[in-house]
Amino acid sequence: MQHDSCDGGGGENRAGGHRRIDAQGGPVRAFVHRQEQVPQMQPASYMQNILGVWEQIERQGIYATSYGLHAPMSLVDLEDVAEVAAMVLTEPGHRFAIYELSGPEALTAEKMTAVLTNALGRPVTAEALDVALWEGRMKTAGLGEYSIAALAAMFRYYAQHGFVGNPNVLACLLRRPPTTFDQFVARVKERSA
Repeated sequence: MQHDSCDGGGGENRAGGHRRIDAQGGPVRAFVHRQEQVPQMQPASYMQNILGVWEQIERQGIYATSYGLHAPMSLVDLEDVAEVAAMVLTEPGHRFAIYELSGPEALTAEKMTAVLTNALGRPVTAEALDVALWEGRMKTAGLGEYSIAALAAMFRYYAQHGFVGNPNVLACLLRRPPTTFDQFVARVKERSA
């Protein structure tokens, strides 16, 4: 089912693919059927991920990124995602929907540092984190092997291919343009003042 003109990619016939789990019916089948009716949101990487290095950005003028320096990323504001989540979980018309939620810009580290430089009024440069060194620090910090391997693989993939999506679904669901990185940085700066 579609909501307004937003394409949720679903339709009422998605449930058939999961019947193989429990061909006799019963509790497993009923559980899976109920779960399928809940809208799925697939957000791109969050703008808020930069908050983990915000202090380093402000104090040292360095934006350290695990995604490489040239990979384009369609970062999405978590506040936009939360707004959409509240809407699709409480309003009718979103059963079986799958929503890809991407931000409005394909941002490289260079473009992000230009925004940060402008907003903070001081030079900010990007540095690529060495993923192997990151893996070592995470092992020392006690992060599990599977988590480290999965995140490292994701970082390497994004550094090579980026993570770019189309913002139209998010804009349609929000009924306004998605938050830009400029707007996000201005909001963070205002809240941290």
